[in-house]
Amino acid sequence: MHSLLLISGNEGEIPVDALRQIFDSATGFTDLRFNTPTGAPIEARYHEGEDFTTVTLSTTRTAIS
Repeated sequence: MHSLLLISGNEGEIPVDALRQIFDSATGFTDLRFNTPTGAPIEARYHEGEDFTTVTLSTTRTAIS
């Protein structure tokens, strides 16, 4: 599995548009959602083989989990 590290150059918020571009262009991301019931501005599912995880931008837009 490959790793991807995202760092905000100004240590501020991670732009939703930047994360959306990654979700749209990188292989493995599906089920893109905005403004989820949990308050996440954006999240998507990531699949690799039979494994999967949900990638979520925090409500403060400063962390990706």
